[in-house]
Amino acid sequence: MKIVWLYPVNQKCGISFYSQEYVHALADRIDLKVFDIDACCSHPKLTAAELNSCDCIHIQYEPSFFIKYGVKTFARLCSLLTKPVVVTLHEIYDEFPDVFPRSGISGPGCIRTIKEWLYDRRHPYQTSYTYDLQRNFFADRVLVHADVHRDTLIQKGVEAKKITVIPLPVTSLTTSANKPFMYNHTLHLASHGFLTRHYDYPLLFQVLDKLTVPWRFTWIGGIRRDEDASLPNELNSEIQAHSWNDAFTITGWVPVEERAELLNDTDIYLALLKVRSTSASLATAIGARRLIIATDLPYTRELARDAPILALSAPDCSSVIEKIQLLLSDESVRQTHLHEIEKYIDTVSYVKMAERVIAVYKDLIV
Repeated sequence: MKIVWLYPVNQKCGISFYSQEYVHALADRIDLKVFDIDACCSHPKLTAAELNSCDCIHIQYEPSFFIKYGVKTFARLCSLLTKPVVVTLHEIYDEFPDVFPRSGISGPGCIRTIKEWLYDRRHPYQTSYTYDLQRNFFADRVLVHADVHRDTLIQKGVEAKKITVIPLPVTSLTTSANKPFMYNHTLHLASHGFLTRHYDYPLLFQVLDKLTVPWRFTWIGGIRRDEDASLPNELNSEIQAHSWNDAFTITGWVPVEERAELLNDTDIYLALLKVRSTSASLATAIGARRLIIATDLPYTRELARDAPILALSAPDCSSVIEKIQLLLSDESVRQTHLHEIEKYIDTVSYVKMAERVIAVYKDLIV
């Protein structure tokens, strides 16, 4: 069985990191070849010939990967493929966050047509995603990370038989559990990942302002997308306004080893997400065996559905502080969370999820 993986190779991108972990887990089990998506998009016809020499083609999908200089290349590439195609989707929403829905455009005849044309020019990623979704992503099998993602795709018209749920894998970052809580030390809170407006920073600042115990906070990560480039200045202005310069740190990009050390020094991880359909950063915190407080979203609710691997909070200051106080004061609650996290890490390791992905390949290859 010869499989090819398409993803952004060696990029500072969560999907790149995820793919590298999967490739490592799969390499000892199957004949695996890796292609960089950029190269495929630049020369789709030449690349397709090599891809079709394999038994199955697995594409890590994100619409921005397949738009180069305004040209959409995903449909063109897929039209050239003759072997079974597996597509993994990483972000799935009923409606795109912070973007007016195209279906809401109104107006008579030509006016509406002009509005839709302008919309497509202004929102190429969302428009491209919608086009590909309406065609089942040109895939024989679509892999998603949660039941809620599958349900959303089915509601959008994707064939149910084509969808397989395989949870987002977790990498074990450390063998040590949380350090014991010391009531005479400064509480270390942290979050991790690229700075993004999908995180509820106003809520974070409210929580930190209302905490009655000594604390320090570390954001482990930096900027990736151009549209978020102004965020560091905005956050630093808030930090200075609160006189938190010595307590609040934004590290910028850090290598994996340093990230693991910072997470290992964290008492409680705050995943105060406004909207997110998956989160590799949250998976990283689970792999680091941190106590986690997360805002109650469909994805986080599903993660906590069968076992308390994280504490869910309403998106308001008092609820988050209540969860922090509970974790600080109740040893049994802390141990329950850590015990369930340990089991979860073993259940959804990359090695075990790789076996499930291989089963998908076998099912498609005849």
